Amino acid sequence: MGCKKVIIIGAGPGGLTASYELLKQSDFETTVIEANCQVGGLSRTVNHRGNRIDIGGHRFFSNNHKIIEWWLSFLPLEKSDAPFFTIKYQQRESELKSGMDDPNIVDDIMLIRNRKSRIYHDNQFFDYPLNMNFATLQKFGFVKSARIMGSYIYSRVFPIQPEISLKDFLINRFGVQLYERFFEKYTEKVWGVPCDQIGKEWGAQRIKSIDLLKMIKHFISKLLGSSKSFKNTSSSLTEQFLYPKFGPGQMWESVQRHCASMQGQFMLETKVIGISLNQSNEIESITVEQLDGTRRVITGDYFISSMPIVDLIHALESSITIPEEVMSVAEGLVYRDMIVVGLLIDKKYLVHALEDNWIYIQENHVKVGRIEVFNNWSPYLISDDTKVWLGMEYFCFETDAIWQQSDEAIFQLAMGELKAIGLLKEMKYEDGIVIKEKKTYPAYFGTYSQIHILRNFIDEIPNLYLIGRNGMHKYNNQDHSMLTAMKAVDAILHGGSKSAIWEVNTDDTYQEN
Repeated sequence: MGCKKVIIIGAGPGGLTASYELLKQSDFETTVIEANCQVGGLSRTVNHRGNRIDIGGHRFFSNNHKIIEWWLSFLPLEKSDAPFFTIKYQQRESELKSGMDDPNIVDDIMLIRNRKSRIYHDNQFFDYPLNMNFATLQKFGFVKSARIMGSYIYSRVFPIQPEISLKDFLINRFGVQLYERFFEKYTEKVWGVPCDQIGKEWGAQRIKSIDLLKMIKHFISKLLGSSKSFKNTSSSLTEQFLYPKFGPGQMWESVQRHCASMQGQFMLETKVIGISLNQSNEIESITVEQLDGTRRVITGDYFISSMPIVDLIHALESSITIPEEVMSVAEGLVYRDMIVVGLLIDKKYLVHALEDNWIYIQENHVKVGRIEVFNNWSPYLISDDTKVWLGMEYFCFETDAIWQQSDEAIFQLAMGELKAIGLLKEMKYEDGIVIKEKKTYPAYFGTYSQIHILRNFIDEIPNLYLIGRNGMHKYNNQDHSMLTAMKAVDAILHGGSKSAIWEVNTDDTYQEN
């Protein structure tokens, strides 16, 4: 019996994980189809004249120990005396560090990084995730702090029921005062619609709750002049995470090399434009188009897809008639796009020394939503440490005016906004790049509430497995995408149910709690 051929659409974390896990089996061969010119998907790293951009910021953090071990098998830990990560892998750390004298792997390493992220609001910095400690309450002042606390207590005693929208989710966990100050307008900036039009699922997966009652106790003790330490009642928000020396793309380029060494095939700059089904409703082949316009038909036994569901449905149109209800749901799914503006700026022009990984901009008079400071993700992302390498993120739709603007116009917008919010002294930059990323965030509005119709239709194709963020239209992190790939591989190898794939990242709790 010959090898089983698995065609994988998409070379992001999910697709590459699936390829590697299948190639470890002696009776499988894989071909990965990728529309971009490099692997990694949204987790790729763009190298612009020696300065590297991480599109969206990708911490290597997971509650799943298997995922941590998987990453470290490709990129071992740096040689460091710093305490290793919050997960207890002391033995594993020792094993990996023992090989660090090998000069061949000095670049292929994971760094251990401290997380620091803040919110910038009213020209002040606040902790992110929002930490209602004494310093934060001081910035608010006594009256605002009292309102925030009263609002929070009311929301806990009299929560909105039933909890349906993201607005309900946020008010129930933070109160109206914090919702209006820190969440409402920013979330509308990110998604382009009001919070009451977004499903609560997004909040459960992405937003960390706070224990404000502990903060109230701390605040009162400070007002009363108590010297009692609060260290035993409030855990630090300092977190550590793993990060490849040269950005997240380094991980996925390493996985690609390993797959290639096991005879895994890759077709980059290649789009899937057609999918053919046989009489048993199984996929028998796909039609792809390469950058030069050349078309090829590729056959396979199993197919794994992380391409956007709407594109998958349109590709199926070449073979079958899509039910009207299914097509309506597919075309009604909404994706939020993103523009990343990389700016190289001399540090002397900064108003503040920025120690953050990223900064959430809660200022309503500017369009920028978040700013990454690439120097602080890894010092190796920047070629000159006298400069700061910023990534300004603009959330938008392809139909928005900003998407149509020239790079130079976008540079001027970004510099002007940095100055307008008080982070930049002069509108001067030494280099820059504009990256326009389509379908960055699958939205939990539009026809998302009917996605089960799509799932049921696609799951009827027995040899097709959906994985990843856009493949499942779920706001998955890269570890979630990897887990969906592992579940798909398990289903192929052992005949498992596809439902296990869909159960990844469905817990009604923030992933880092």
